[in-house]
Parts: sequence; structure tokens; C-alpha cells
Amino acid sequence: MLGNWAIDFDLLDPNITSTSLSPSRRLQKQSAGTGAYRIRLGGTYNTNDGTDLVDLLTGHAAYGNTPDSTTGPAFARPVGVQLVKLTGARSAAGGTASIQGIEVVFREP
Repeated sequence: MLGNWAIDFDLLDPNITSTSLSPSRRLQKQSAGTGAYRIRLGGTYNTNDGTDLVDLLTGHAAYGNTPDSTTGPAFARPVGVQLVKLTGARSAAGGTASIQGIEVVFREP
């Protein structure tokens, strides 16, 4: 678990249907496999659960010069205050990765 935020979706544009995950800086993997980060909606505070909104993978062995980013598929706009989480996952036993900041953007189509 890398971060938890309570987001009031009622304060955001009602046409929101997707999200993008973009490290404000860069990603790097330090060992075998791929570094994987996920933005999730709902679930339990400080737990790697909830609905996956978007996944961001990196195979960079060093921090890149430009930010990695990806946009997830459309989803039904949540209502009210919802838990939004940033989680990480290993793709190989003992694999590690690092992230230098994050930007999550909820957008309309």
C-alpha cells in the first residue's frame, strides 16, 4: 500500500468516466521483472483491494527522462466520498521498483 485518499466525487465533473495514472516524475525497477502500480477505488483502508481503475507498468532499469503514464478504461462515476488507493505489485519474487511522485487525473471521455 503506497497511499490512500478520500475523494468526494460529487465535487468533480459529472461526466468523469476514466482515470489516468502518471508519475509526476519517473518510475524505475531495481531488479528482475516489471514494476507495477495500480490506482484502485473502494475497498479497505491500507489494504491492496478494491476495484482496479488503471495499471501502470515499467521495465525501466533507470529513471527515464519523461514520465510514464497510462489511461484506464471507462468506469461508472462514483457517488460521494470514496477511497482511492495507490498500490504496487511485484512481477517477480524479490522484485523491487520505485516511484518519484504520482499524479492521478480523473477525466471525462
